[in-house]
Amino acid sequence: MVWDPTTGDHRIFPQPPYLDFYCTGAVLCATRGCRHVDCHGGPYLLVFVATGEDDHSWACVYSSETGEWSSQASIAFDSYVEMLPGLLVQDTLYFRCERGKRILRYDIGKHELSEIDPPPLGHEVGILMESGYGGLGFATVEDCSILLWSRYVGDDGIEEWKKSWVIGLDFLNLVGNPSLSWELAGFAKGAHTIFISSEIGVFTIELKSGQVKKLCKEGYYTVVPYMSFYTSDIAIWRPEEPAED
Repeated sequence: MVWDPTTGDHRIFPQPPYLDFYCTGAVLCATRGCRHVDCHGGPYLLVFVATGEDDHSWACVYSSETGEWSSQASIAFDSYVEMLPGLLVQDTLYFRCERGKRILRYDIGKHELSEIDPPPLGHEVGILMESGYGGLGFATVEDCSILLWSRYVGDDGIEEWKKSWVIGLDFLNLVGNPSLSWELAGFAKGAHTIFISSEIGVFTIELKSGQVKKLCKEGYYTVVPYMSFYTSDIAIWRPEEPAED
């Protein structure tokens, strides 16, 4: 089922031709030229990604216009995809695998799967995010700081990770126990906001302004951000015709 939380509309679609235990999906607007500001109820694509018991991951795409699933794209992959939201960067979807130890990349236009390694993590758990320049980014928590990484293409044409920013979390420990451990719980693309969680609640950090807000008093392992836009009716003003003498 595809559900729109704003309108309450939901649509039923047939299950994928292949079902596996580890799976996730992404819903994409399929309207050509759409600015994705107020595109409720239009045609959509559903990208479904899963990992099977035979160390293979696969992807297929459902079109609401044709009512059919595409052929399967697959790759040998010795890690499992997590049931978390993917990240769309241009025409590519990225999915976190095995607590951030691997990243599965799906090229929508080419209908191809590939894998990339995350930044050096050690034992930390990271999340996918959009970098400051609109490319692929990654975030981890280490030593009471958030480390932000960006994916670059070097002069030799090889992709690599570079540490782009460090955000200290000492100010958050002032509101609770200094020994608290923080975990990254989600990222809101467009708002450029990170969700961070601990036993005292979930906080948001707006990366551009540095503004911090507390959302709730309970901690959550995963936050699924949903962005919506208010489009007001445009009133057309017409001057009244002058009264006749």
